[in-house]
Amino acid sequence: MPKTALNLESVGSKIGVVVAGLVVVSFLLYSASSFFGDSIAAVADTAELAGVAIGLSPGNAKSHAKLAGILNDSFKDADKKIALQNAEQAVRLSPSDYNLWMSLANLRESNGDMEGAEKAARAANSLAPAYADAQWALGNILLRREKNDEAFKFLKTAVAADKKYAGPAARIAWDIFEGDRGKVSKAIGDSNDVKMALSVYLASMKKFDEAMDTWRSVPAESRAADKERNQKIYAALIASKKYLGALEVGRLITVSGESLPEASKINNPSFESEISGKPNEVFDWAIDAGSSPSIGISLEEKHSGTTSLALAFGSNPGKAFRSVRQVIAVEPGTAHKLRFFAKANLKTSATLAWQIADAVSNEVLATTESIEVQGDWKEYGAEFRVPADSEGVVIRMVRAPCTEGACPITGTAWFDSFELTKTGGREPEQD
Repeated sequence: MPKTALNLESVGSKIGVVVAGLVVVSFLLYSASSFFGDSIAAVADTAELAGVAIGLSPGNAKSHAKLAGILNDSFKDADKKIALQNAEQAVRLSPSDYNLWMSLANLRESNGDMEGAEKAARAANSLAPAYADAQWALGNILLRREKNDEAFKFLKTAVAADKKYAGPAARIAWDIFEGDRGKVSKAIGDSNDVKMALSVYLASMKKFDEAMDTWRSVPAESRAADKERNQKIYAALIASKKYLGALEVGRLITVSGESLPEASKINNPSFESEISGKPNEVFDWAIDAGSSPSIGISLEEKHSGTTSLALAFGSNPGKAFRSVRQVIAVEPGTAHKLRFFAKANLKTSATLAWQIADAVSNEVLATTESIEVQGDWKEYGAEFRVPADSEGVVIRMVRAPCTEGACPITGTAWFDSFELTKTGGREPEQD
């Protein structure tokens, strides 16, 4: 029987191909598993899904980090312990990822390990020394460990790198240094962003004198550019009826600064410009909600200029009545005189007049004489003094209480040429 020679080279080659194939298949399986684990981790919103991601890819730091983040929101101590373990594993698997170190710092702190939190935050900062987030996180942990001097070094750097931290830094520094603006500036910087952010915070705390002083210390051009913070300061001033400051800040957030008057001046006094009519408008003519009387601009009747304000009363039972008003910023304690012209063609036993009231307390300061129901243009007016603790008055049309039943009003009344004049300064304080 003839002998057959075994081709060892051929067998070896085939074995090599098989082994190589197995390696390729294993790599592909591993890659697929890692890919699916990474994909699941990216969208996981439950601990179960994050656990599946870890099962598919136990060496994937993101999967461990995701499970840690989800479990950290649990109220169970056991879950928080597992969360911390997974956060620790995440940084072991990817020690150069500063975000993972920051997450670990947060988890350690929430578990009461402040020393460990500081170490993790320092690791994150050393990996990303130019990242404001890392500086901010470390600074806050150092503050909570009462290492204030070092803490503010990192907070100050974070504020300089990212202005979103100016606001919270200003709040922290103001509280820690008990309102010492010199120490606040030294701690977190004296940039325009910091000053504007501090102004917002002080206004929110109703420390309006300090807020406006800080706001005015910012160069005008920089103040004007910061629309968002100006709006917040303005809103706080208006809410507390600090109208002088609001008028000053408001010029920077209107479409045109010319749309706001000076203090002690009536806006659009002869109705030559459109009126918004919004019931809650500030520093412009506001009109109450409702339908009676009909209120608008008249081109036919005017005392001066080309227009006047017309109030047309239809047949009504007399109870429905909406008014026109305007808030005016004024210096506290000063004396003023209001004057205007009116014309009417009315049929009524009721009377119309204009009141001046304190915009803060709503106390009536003065009332003009009643408008003649029939007649040509006539001047009306009243003198008053602003309360010492108020920065605003409101002028408003009123109807005297009716003593004859419904007192219906029909016809039209026109108003024009309003003027407010400051006639005296503050009265000297009494001893």
